[in-house]
Amino acid sequence: MKRYDKPSENSEELKAIYIRSVVNSLGSGMINPFVGPYAVKELGASSSEMGWLQSVSNISNNVMQFFWGRLSDRLGRRVPFIIFGGLIVALLWVPLLFLNSASQLVLLIAIQAFLGSMATPAWIALIGDLVPPRRLGRANAAINMWASVGNIAATLISGMIMVQVGGTLRQQLIVPVIVATLCGLTSSIIMFRVKEKKLNKKPEKTFTADLFAAFRLAEKSQDFVRYCVCSATFTFFMSIAWPLFAITQVRVLGASMLR
Repeated sequence: MKRYDKPSENSEELKAIYIRSVVNSLGSGMINPFVGPYAVKELGASSSEMGWLQSVSNISNNVMQFFWGRLSDRLGRRVPFIIFGGLIVALLWVPLLFLNSASQLVLLIAIQAFLGSMATPAWIALIGDLVPPRRLGRANAAINMWASVGNIAATLISGMIMVQVGGTLRQQLIVPVIVATLCGLTSSIIMFRVKEKKLNKKPEKTFTADLFAAFRLAEKSQDFVRYCVCSATFTFFMSIAWPLFAITQVRVLGASMLR
């Protein structure tokens, strides 16, 4: 695949990447950790509904990345997927405040994950296109570090805001939802500063051929296969507990949004 001309690490494009990563993580940290407690405390979600909430989010997000990534390759563009995916995720936080049942929340999160997942493969590919291979590891580490810092800081700030606001959890979420939406919109607008060159070469193989080629390649490395088995096993058993975390926090521990 033809790559873009590599700008230096001080280029405007890469600066926009760093800024977008931090701003987007701020928005995510403001609201994501509180969706589960909101479902349990405000919408009365059962264990089964929490399981559906986690499942539809994972399926919609992870499975669709294959298709969005291939579409991005076919069109030879990355930035539009990042922009539209970010806008959709940001705007779909607003309806959170008007839901009346856990089933409505499950549907909303499924749609958000389904459409928002278009940004993930395009984002990873764009970083690879913009950063020289010899500096890719360092750049990814720096981007992830600042994103984590922004996420943690936003979660703490959001918790303090909700404790200060008081009232029902729906009322407490108003400010975090507004901030998360604004951060999401801002992070998408920032991406207009990234000028990309359209890739002219389209994928030569079909999606199915690519998938089987990946399996054949994995079979040649037994260590990689063992790693995949361990990862899948860990994820399988953790998925049993994930839906119960929010229920335990709210109904068993009686934790506030800050604790």
